[in-house]
Amino acid sequence: MLLLALLAPLALQAPVNSRPSNPLVLHNGADGVYMLSDPSFGPPAGTFPPDTGGELFWKVVPRELLRHPQGTMEVSGLRFSLTNLGSVHSPVFWDLWLARGKASLHPMVEPDFADPNGVFISLGPSGLPSICELQPECCDSAGCVTCICDGPPPYTGCSPLWSIELALGTGPGTGITVIADGSEDLTVTAFEPGGMSYSASACTAVDYSTMYMVSFDEQLHDWTGGYFSEYGGFQFSGSGPLPDIVEETPALEVKFVEPTVSPYLAGDLTYGYLPGLAGLRPLASGGAAALGVHSRAFQAAGGGLGANDLALCAATLGPPLAPPGLSVLGAKLLLNPADPALGPTAAVWNGTYGYAWLPDGPVVFSGAPLPLPPALAGTDLHCQCMWVDLLTFAAAASNVATVHVY
Repeated sequence: MLLLALLAPLALQAPVNSRPSNPLVLHNGADGVYMLSDPSFGPPAGTFPPDTGGELFWKVVPRELLRHPQGTMEVSGLRFSLTNLGSVHSPVFWDLWLARGKASLHPMVEPDFADPNGVFISLGPSGLPSICELQPECCDSAGCVTCICDGPPPYTGCSPLWSIELALGTGPGTGITVIADGSEDLTVTAFEPGGMSYSASACTAVDYSTMYMVSFDEQLHDWTGGYFSEYGGFQFSGSGPLPDIVEETPALEVKFVEPTVSPYLAGDLTYGYLPGLAGLRPLASGGAAALGVHSRAFQAAGGGLGANDLALCAATLGPPLAPPGLSVLGAKLLLNPADPALGPTAAVWNGTYGYAWLPDGPVVFSGAPLPLPPALAGTDLHCQCMWVDLLTFAAAASNVATVHVY
């Protein structure tokens, strides 16, 4: 696996739409791009069944985040990045597979390619312009980039990086329903098309598309003792599945119709208060950790929650209630209000919120992350958010996020 380069800012923002599309954020942002074998092996894009023994990577949405009062959640979209190294080629989408996870010989969750409910997605040619089409002044008559760019030839710093918003369905009830009772992981696998190369002799022959953008600063606690993460991995042709390390995860977002909550660790001032995998397994025993939550609840105007919402997020130490839980203003809560984690008032995050970059919708950030006392080491915190429309008093509840404290 080859680490190529640090990423420049995104060149294209996806069009805004009004569908409920709430990301479950599990990375700190894309820091770089990985490439697999050169040349790449396997069949072309669109081949079904996919080559499960070839080049691929996957992202895990862990069961710790997939617990909802209704027992299911609806995937409404995916967000990922796409780029092509060549100067004259249009980037090619990798095929995608959404399925439950399964245990692996490594300390990780890997895709279950035998899942009978797995969903195969092939997007075909992207049709996106190459760097020579975007900036013809940067290319000569042979199709070689002549501008001063970051990095050595083939001037990969000039390659445009596209931010892709993939909608699954047209609205609630038309997306992909997944189990969300706390018993199953969800995996998203991306299969690299065959026949690509990133080390051709001529710049016009370089043709390598990748969606393998990675966050390198997750700072996930090494709970496995082997410096491996359960929450993603990759595979070379014939290598078998290999786990990500604790500091990295694919920068791919899964979006849901339902409001979402994801925890984040704020004890590391180097990276600030950012969402990521570190919030799932914080290290409290050192006495410096603090935990916050990010919650998103976006729906179409007139279709539910909107700009007049109030968001309340809380945590408990006791196990979640059995579905359908406790009904509050029509929202179903799985947290036991008689069992606060850190005291009657300290267990509630007093969040500020407002419309962020659409289509992510309103985002609630904790006003101040709550310190995690060392005495909490060895316990599980269960976090959930409720959104209330102050005009209609309609309410909706998020998933429950279970945090394993060390």
